[in-house]
Amino acid sequence: MERASDMLRIAGSTSHAVNGGGDIQLLGGPHPGPPWTIGMADPHRRGVPATTLTGTDMAVATSGAAERRLHFIDPKLSGRCRPYGRMCSCAATSSSAAWALASSVSP
Repeated sequence: MERASDMLRIAGSTSHAVNGGGDIQLLGGPHPGPPWTIGMADPHRRGVPATTLTGTDMAVATSGAAERRLHFIDPKLSGRCRPYGRMCSCAATSSSAAWALASSVSP
């Protein structure tokens, strides 16, 4: 996502949102108007935001099973694990930093 955002910036964009599978890189804000508002998924109520985050020039990444459901694999059981509905979302100045934080903290 950082690469796509950088390409847009180099091409002259001063305001954009790049969504890569739910992880988001923001530059500037929507014009005219307030900063970007991002809905954070509620793992227990699909399609309902648990909260929102507002800002500009930042990235947000989430690690967990809220949207993809059964995608974790337990090598001890040789199969998929049940999602526990937990997730971790982190904001940072870059998408790689946000992803690293969310992945390292996620249950």
